[in-house]
Amino acid sequence: MIGAIVGAIGSLAKGWFETKKAQQETKKASAEQRTRLAQSKEDHNAEWQMAVIENSDRWVKRISFIMFTLPFLVAAISPESVRNYFTIAIQSMPPWYIKIYGSITGTIWGISALKPTIQGIVGAFKKENSKK
Repeated sequence: MIGAIVGAIGSLAKGWFETKKAQQETKKASAEQRTRLAQSKEDHNAEWQMAVIENSDRWVKRISFIMFTLPFLVAAISPESVRNYFTIAIQSMPPWYIKIYGSITGTIWGISALKPTIQGIVGAFKKENSKK
């Protein structure tokens, strides 16, 4: 029994150390990429590339995901209270606020997904213009 407990603790510790090692390797790679981009004269969009590499908007996405998921979790316990809350809340909000909120949320998720695409288009456009 003690051997099983020690084995489980050992496995947890090994997993934790491997995770920490992977995080350090990611930070090192990010620092190397930042240095390469800073030294490169051809990459005009180094800040965008680093933002994509570091995934700087992940907390905004996590918070908005929790905001959308939480009502479903509460509805599993008390569906009537969630239904009443949303009926009252949506009726009391002005339509412009609901549209703006939806636009902001769509922007958070949409722009973060389109960053690499936009980056590629802008980079290609700049390279073509620099050749002329």
